[in-house]
Amino acid sequence: MDLMELPLWAWIVFYVLVFIMLIADLKMLLAMNEYVNAALRFVGIQANIPHVEVPTPVSLAVIFGLLVVSMLLSVVVTKREKELADMH
Repeated sequence: MDLMELPLWAWIVFYVLVFIMLIADLKMLLAMNEYVNAALRFVGIQANIPHVEVPTPVSLAVIFGLLVVSMLLSVVVTKREKELADMH
């Protein structure tokens, strides 16, 4: 089965799951500053990486924007490849 033959609901579920995982990863990554600072102090490096608080709407907007851009690029590339294959 070709990936483009998957039903729309499957793509929606996939992107919703990716969206949820990206939100969780971004929040966890931003909360890592305490652990990074402690690990660097352990090896003798004094660093003070500040805690960055990104508002949830900003985080969601960035992730949503990246997903939309990736989907649009995927559609454009797939159409272009199909047109080139039809020409040959």
